[in-house]
Amino acid sequence: MAACDSIGQATVTLNFSRGASHVIAQYFQLLRLGRDGYTRIMNNLSCIKLRLEQGILAIGAFEMLSKDVGVPLVAFRLKKRLNEHGDEDFPSVTASSRAYHSTE
Repeated sequence: MAACDSIGQATVTLNFSRGASHVIAQYFQLLRLGRDGYTRIMNNLSCIKLRLEQGILAIGAFEMLSKDVGVPLVAFRLKKRLNEHGDEDFPSVTASSRAYHSTE
C-alpha cells in the first residue's frame, strides 16, 4: 500500500463565516407575517416603485434602468443628449471671469 502524504497537494479552504442574524430576522418576520403578510409588503413596495418611476420620468431628464420584474428597485440615469452631429452632448459649464484672473 502506498502511504498517503499531502506533499504537493493544494489545500482548498472555503470561508462561509457570515453572520446569520439577517437570516434569523427574516425567518422570524416570515413566521410573524406569514405568506399573506409578505405578499402585502411586496405589493406595497411594487406600488411605491411604480409611483417613483412615474415621478422621475415626469421630470423628463431621466431614463429608467430598472426592470419591471424582480425586486422593486428604482435605477435611473440622465438621458443621453445628441448634438446635430450625432455625438453625445454634455452641458458646458463656464467659469466666471474671475477664475482666469491671476493674483501674482
